Amino acid sequence: MGKKSLWVGLLAGGAIGSIATLLTTPNSGKVLIQQIRQQAFEWKALLSDSKTSFQEVTRGVKTLTTESKQALSQFVGEVRTSVEDWHEHTNPHMTNIEEEVEQIQRTLAQLEASVSKKT
Repeated sequence: MGKKSLWVGLLAGGAIGSIATLLTTPNSGKVLIQQIRQQAFEWKALLSDSKTSFQEVTRGVKTLTTESKQALSQFVGEVRTSVEDWHEHTNPHMTNIEEEVEQIQRTLAQLEASVSKKT
């Protein structure tokens, strides 16, 4: 629901309520007009408070969005740096492990060859 339709609905509801009050009230015209003015003043105050609250929420959402983007960007940068550091730190170990696995495979091949010669 758009802001415009919300305000139109509120104003239409207020107008309908005022007309219904006019038609069903046992008060005199002066008292009734005074009540309508008071009700109109209360509605204006309510609308003003609602507008202020909406603006505060909008500012809060904008601030939260900006701060979240900054925090996320910083987090991604830190994770990227950590992964790069981890990769640099583990790369020599990976090379050593690969060499050891190749050595084990060669040793196994030699063992298999020697076992098959004996049988």
